[in-house]
Amino acid sequence: VLPGHKMVLQGRGYSAVSLLSCGGLVSLILSAVLVPLAFVVVPFLYAFVKPWTFWLVSVVCLYLVVRDQFPFRAFVILSLSGILGFFTLRSFTLSEPLLPLLTGLFGISSSLAALSTAVLPTQFNMGVRVPVLPVMKGSFLGMLSGFLPGIGSSQVASLSKTKSGEEFLVTIGALNASSIVMTLVTASVLGRARSGITAAVLQLSSVVTLSTLLILVLSVLLAGGISFFSVHFIARWVAIHINRLKPRRITIAIIVLNTIVVGLLSGVQGLGVLCIATSIGLLSIHFGCARSHAMGCIIVPVLVGLW
Repeated sequence: VLPGHKMVLQGRGYSAVSLLSCGGLVSLILSAVLVPLAFVVVPFLYAFVKPWTFWLVSVVCLYLVVRDQFPFRAFVILSLSGILGFFTLRSFTLSEPLLPLLTGLFGISSSLAALSTAVLPTQFNMGVRVPVLPVMKGSFLGMLSGFLPGIGSSQVASLSKTKSGEEFLVTIGALNASSIVMTLVTASVLGRARSGITAAVLQLSSVVTLSTLLILVLSVLLAGGISFFSVHFIARWVAIHINRLKPRRITIAIIVLNTIVVGLLSGVQGLGVLCIATSIGLLSIHFGCARSHAMGCIIVPVLVGLW
């Protein structure tokens, strides 16, 4: 059970949302302040890291597997998801290949595992204290993640040792926010897109100046501030009414909706990939190893490309 899910089952779902969003907002501000410095430093840092990218990504994967509570099981999940990702992403006939891959490995598999939850407990609005160290740690790791292709926030967060689930949520919130700013910087300086947002930015302009980058970062800050207050408002309402909801029906509806979306966008072939990916996702839950190893569906194809 992930830290956020565990807190919901303990009646502290609103606190989980608060920790995640507070860590993200503070990290967003810190990262924005460092943008001018990153704009200058990133080209030199990237030139230094580029020749070693294959080995750095490999070492990170190996370290996470060895560090897992069940290393062999983690390796099996990494390998299975990697093989599936390699052949799926190489298919020229499959539309939107990442959709069935990630939906099966993480979405539907988690939903199927959650079908046993009949009732959610009453959620309490409890105050939270946001520790400074996890925010700083998450911000730093989020900036580093921009240099390693295929390594997502879940893998980078696993590199950070946290004392509790609360610290993990703050770290992951800070890491995700910092990573957004960093992807804008790398897209501007290096012309490389690591997300849909940066791909859209590069389509608008092939050359992004520092002034344009600052405008983009200010837009991210504005959106982050609005999201911070919006998510607290919505979370407070959900926390009050969540015990009236029927989790099983909602979960089934989510599974059906995801399956329909995959079928419409990726066709019959996509549904086949979805079934295999869901099986691997369920296997990782049964094994009890970290779910992040299923990101091998992206890491393995990236390593093959780098080799």
